[in-house]
Amino acid sequence: MTPAGKKFRLMRRRCAEIARRLPMPRPYRVRTLCDLVAAERGRPIRLLELPGDDEMLGAWLATEATDLIFYKPDTTPPHQDHIILHELSHVICGHYPEADPKAQRHVLFPSLNPALVRRVLRRSIYGSEEEQEAELLASLIWQRACRESRPRASDVRRVDAALTGTVDALHGGVSGLARG
Repeated sequence: MTPAGKKFRLMRRRCAEIARRLPMPRPYRVRTLCDLVAAERGRPIRLLELPGDDEMLGAWLATEATDLIFYKPDTTPPHQDHIILHELSHVICGHYPEADPKAQRHVLFPSLNPALVRRVLRRSIYGSEEEQEAELLASLIWQRACRESRPRASDVRRVDAALTGTVDALHGGVSGLARG
């Protein structure tokens, strides 16, 4: 296996473990997941529509007190959820920018007070390791959410039994329906 392959395998293992341990709301809602992650971290997460940038899909801005996740408003709800999951994955993985936060803040939000902004994570290079990790984790979280949102067989059997019992009671039992 190549060094890049080994590196990706380790990243996948690490992301799979993070996705497995993550609290998953039932029913799944990305906003509820953000609330659960915020509660675990002891730091609020706010979801906000990204102001008027046609090129950017999402951004994570960390202030002293709150993590702000921005997402593109003029796309489909599933795409918005994926953008939010991608940014949330950066938060979960602890990906922080190395560049000057004042410069980054000025590019994104020129009217924001620089003293309030601790860091902004804005990315445009999808080949970086942090981008790959965030995208992989977002995809694994989405897969787990879809898998766990499906009704469990035991839940289906319980609902079926309850409905069958109700129908039987209304119609005098299954044998009563057969005679009628």
